[in-house]
Amino acid sequence: MSAIATFLKHYFYLYENSYIEELDDDYTSSVVRALLENNNEDVNAKDNNIHETPAFTIAIRMGLIETVKVFIEFNVDVNITDKDDTTPLMNAAFNNEVDIIRLLCEQDTLEINAQDYSGATALLYTTDENAIDAARVLIINGANPTIQNENEYTASIVARENEFIQLAQLLEFAEEQYNFNS
Repeated sequence: MSAIATFLKHYFYLYENSYIEELDDDYTSSVVRALLENNNEDVNAKDNNIHETPAFTIAIRMGLIETVKVFIEFNVDVNITDKDDTTPLMNAAFNNEVDIIRLLCEQDTLEINAQDYSGATALLYTTDENAIDAARVLIINGANPTIQNENEYTASIVARENEFIQLAQLLEFAEEQYNFNS
């Protein structure tokens, strides 16, 4: 198991169980930097849990932007996936981590329209938690709102079904603009 993934998982466990009051991004970024510099850790290492979660994704789920920057500095694969083909961007979108989404979108190698095992994109992940700010940033950065998942649903259809009206309207407008410009 990756020392970085182990550290991040244990640190998050302490936070979730109220052993520590808040996550300290400066602390986690310095520990991750030290592990990458001094222990020859693999920046793309994955946890050995059932989902094979990349350490990079764990940092994104925790909302640790400074730690995410360290991974990027050490040339992490920003499109690295877990066992279900879920990308770091999808995790950031699901958690409405707008600043992390912006940071990922600045990376030339980012595949903004990558799809997981069910055909879902990062834009579709915004419809699970009504992450309208995340959707807006993804659209501005070129996410394709017309991509359908394996059930042939676009993000706007899922948002409408989940009764996220403002998000559905944003996605429908983006679809219209995308179709008009295609």
